[in-house]
Amino acid sequence: MRTYTGLAAFVTSALLLSQPGAAQNAPDAFPTRPVKLVVPFPPGGPTDLTARLFGQKLSERWGQPVVVENRAGGNSAIGAQQIAKSAPDGYTLLIAMDVTLVMNPITTKNLPYDALKDFAPISLTAQNTSLLIVPADGPQSVQELIAKAKANPGKLNYGAGIITTRLAGYLFSRLAGIDTVFIPYKGSAEVVQGLLTGSIDFSIDGCRRASRSSRRASSARSPSSTTGRYRRCPT
Repeated sequence: MRTYTGLAAFVTSALLLSQPGAAQNAPDAFPTRPVKLVVPFPPGGPTDLTARLFGQKLSERWGQPVVVENRAGGNSAIGAQQIAKSAPDGYTLLIAMDVTLVMNPITTKNLPYDALKDFAPISLTAQNTSLLIVPADGPQSVQELIAKAKANPGKLNYGAGIITTRLAGYLFSRLAGIDTVFIPYKGSAEVVQGLLTGSIDFSIDGCRRASRSSRRASSARSPSSTTGRYRRCPT
């Protein structure tokens, strides 16, 4: 499963329609003050890390501070709502994911923003592949994880921080024919903490988060499959 992270800024539909070239008329005039970059997840996750790297480069290029602000909750809807209500001047930006722009509009009623009308896409910032991850002392293969779950129906917990990874966990459990318990989190950093403390037995999360946690504490990793370990994850 591959997830996409993008950068979006609030803009009104009138500005898009009547003044599509307004931002290009005076490119040297922007920015003249600090820019806020909103991350709709807690600190420490892959989206947060991407935002901080991106913000640092933007600050160096613009000569103005780029302030990263974490607004977690609601499957990224809280942060997106903040952007949707901000002035359409380019000084408040959002790191948006597929859950923000695709999954939330499909799965959530009365969403406090319109994914098609409230944001103007600027650039794709990252692509991330998700992995099945377990504690370092957990099952050594996907088959072992499934066998353990079948031997202990309803006793294995899996964690997810957004609806995308939550549905991935549901799908895995359904296809494997196992009964597992879902534990909700606000983001990837909390999911990894759950793995480290033993609160959850597995998760499906971003490749970068899984590899970073494995290197940091040797306490979380991806189990091998019948075709060998996944080798496209950056280390």
